[in-house]
Amino acid sequence: MTDTELIGPIQMGLNKPIHFTDIESSVRDIVNITAVAVIDALVDKKKASIK
Repeated sequence: MTDTELIGPIQMGLNKPIHFTDIESSVRDIVNITAVAVIDALVDKKKASIK
């Protein structure tokens, strides 16, 4: 598994997840955490529309 990449940190266990980056984050890190945040938002929106 040499082609893996760590994405995070993501604070969980709250009402909503918190996505944050470090001051030294690369553009790629920011894009990756943004993608995770968008997916979380889409899942939340879908859950809300089902209720």
